[in-house]
Amino acid sequence: MPSPNLQLLPPLRCHLLIGPPASGKSSLAAALLPLLSLPDRPAPVLLSTGEALAERLRLATAGSQPVIVEACHTSRSQRLAVIQALQLPAPLEWIGWWLTTPLATCHRWNGGRGSQAVSEQAVADAYRELHGSKVFRPSRQEGFASLVAVDPSSHTPQELDQLLRTKLAGLSTSIAQAHKRAPRPNRLHGYSRLLDFERLMHLLRLLSEGHGHTTADLVTILQERHGPCYADPSVIPVDLAWLEAQGFGIATPVTTPIVPPPCTVVDQHNGVWCAYGDSDKFRQLITFIRHLLHHPFEHPPKTDDDPIQVVQPTTRQSAASSKQLYEHLGRQLTALYPDLFPWGGWMHSLHNDITDVIHPYQLSSGHARKGFTIGTALLNEAELIEMHSIVLDATTRKHDPSPAGYELRDKLSACLPRAGIAIDERLPVRATANRSIVDPELVAPTALTRHARQLEQAIVRREPIVIARLSHAGRFQPQDSAQAQAAAVASQGPWTVWPLQLLFHNIAWYLAYEKQPEPGQSHGLIKTDRLDWLEWRRSPAPLAPPRSYADQQASVALLHRLIKRSGGIHFGGDPALQRRIGGSSAKAARAAMTTLRFRCNQQVFPFFVAGSARFPGQMRLSKRRPHDPWRHRPDADALHQIAPDLTDDDHPYPVEIKLPPWTLREDFDFRRWLFGFGNAIYIEQPEELRIMQVNQARQLIDTITAKAEAENQAKVNAWNRRVAP
Repeated sequence: MPSPNLQLLPPLRCHLLIGPPASGKSSLAAALLPLLSLPDRPAPVLLSTGEALAERLRLATAGSQPVIVEACHTSRSQRLAVIQALQLPAPLEWIGWWLTTPLATCHRWNGGRGSQAVSEQAVADAYRELHGSKVFRPSRQEGFASLVAVDPSSHTPQELDQLLRTKLAGLSTSIAQAHKRAPRPNRLHGYSRLLDFERLMHLLRLLSEGHGHTTADLVTILQERHGPCYADPSVIPVDLAWLEAQGFGIATPVTTPIVPPPCTVVDQHNGVWCAYGDSDKFRQLITFIRHLLHHPFEHPPKTDDDPIQVVQPTTRQSAASSKQLYEHLGRQLTALYPDLFPWGGWMHSLHNDITDVIHPYQLSSGHARKGFTIGTALLNEAELIEMHSIVLDATTRKHDPSPAGYELRDKLSACLPRAGIAIDERLPVRATANRSIVDPELVAPTALTRHARQLEQAIVRREPIVIARLSHAGRFQPQDSAQAQAAAVASQGPWTVWPLQLLFHNIAWYLAYEKQPEPGQSHGLIKTDRLDWLEWRRSPAPLAPPRSYADQQASVALLHRLIKRSGGIHFGGDPALQRRIGGSSAKAARAAMTTLRFRCNQQVFPFFVAGSARFPGQMRLSKRRPHDPWRHRPDADALHQIAPDLTDDDHPYPVEIKLPPWTLREDFDFRRWLFGFGNAIYIEQPEELRIMQVNQARQLIDTITAKAEAENQAKVNAWNRRVAP
């Protein structure tokens, strides 16, 4: 810190050169040195960047020597590290000299430097960094009392000398004029200096993305991403405490006023402040950022007169959407903070905040058509609680095999309380009754359940894997013949497959996969099997390379159409038929299906009416009888098409469902659902399904009768043994 008596001295002017390699910095420094040498004043000193720069700069300024720092200084962090981050023994006025030499000239001059030449790529990269983003180009806000742009290539040595003399002579006047536009001292705050302001913006981005839970973590990330000048471990805890006090540490929206910290560098900074150096502008910006953090992707409500565009808009539509969004955000902020956001001129300021801060500092992943958000803050408090409940249900009741699910559960359980959300004090609003019947502790070591991470990676990377069916896996097909047992052995695998998705169905997790095509087939078979009944096999030879995204997407789309049209997850064994029924044409799919027709009684018919979405577009139901008390909706005429059977009071209501042949012949879950209605339905067609229902009933009767007769005979035999002499 400068001593009090030195603070009374006029600031010492020092000079920072800015420009890409071979832009003429050395020539400019050589021209400046004699112009800064004055009688009876300490001689100026020329310094270059390096490890000892800070110490040499302290020694020179302590002796009141004007300093010229010659280096590229292409990044803002490099400039701030010299101008604002160093603690020097005397107040300074930094003059920035930005060399705007054309890139082609830099390349030409670089080619003539011999062994001192750098690569053309290095020159181009440095030039782009200086001339790229308007927000991060050299600016007076960085702490320069004056910033002078000079193109040495456009002047002869004599002209350059005269230009420098003129610029130096006019510095005092231009600096005095600039000071008149600076905020008054009582309007400054703790983040009025650009270094402090940018550190806060970078820190906000890290926190909103979930990075770093300790000061050491944040210091490391800030230094790696943005430069060491932002990574001061002594001030970051102060920043974190201030953000916490302003409501940035909780997910619950707050409207308490933003209270900036006091400015402690007024005397040393010589009136050069960032664009948000005024306390009111800073409070507006931070309030706006907090609002976006707590209300992500907020946008005007959709109305019939002003619909939200879903397709890519034209320039005029995009401009109109932007205006609507800004006006909507302005109304929201004015309603919440009427003193801070008076209606009217704030619209222009809001646009500046988005273009000068929200986007450049990468705080937002939104835009003016869909709304803005800060970092990854997509969910509000209630939605976060609901997500935690869903993840908890998936990992505890359904035993989600994915390690990522358990990691997400543990992270939410740890982070939400830190954000002020007491999840233990909230009862879940909804839950699912279905739960996994599989005990994960009893699953075979080679089962896919225990290889969930590798399985997920294969799905994401679209890579083939080798699987087989475990020998102890259950089967619904009878195996009472040698032919059936041989077929069962052949169906054990192993197979090379493309894993498509993990599905939770009724009681367990399943893998949906596509087999490699058999010889002579153009497509592979789509199948599903329980994870705990499938075995992870290592291939002795390299498998096929990853398939294309388009191929994987087509297979997943086929899978979901098969699920929709089958009403389950069994899809038969014919790949060609799967493509017909699972194709994009619903008409062609129905042509390949079989019609199931049955009649039902009055008690169960409402279940089919209410459950018509089980087979969307595939069901046709009975119309009402004249004396029926119930009414079907007028918009359900397409569903209620079949005339009731007026001659049968027991089963008057016909139902027809178009289904894949495999569903009727092989899907045990479907038969269990249908046959579960017992004598409340009477199957008319197909004949084989009706015979199957009859045979199942007869087999059950025969089994019960035989067991009962055997038990009765055993009791008779036991009685006879007891009474025998």
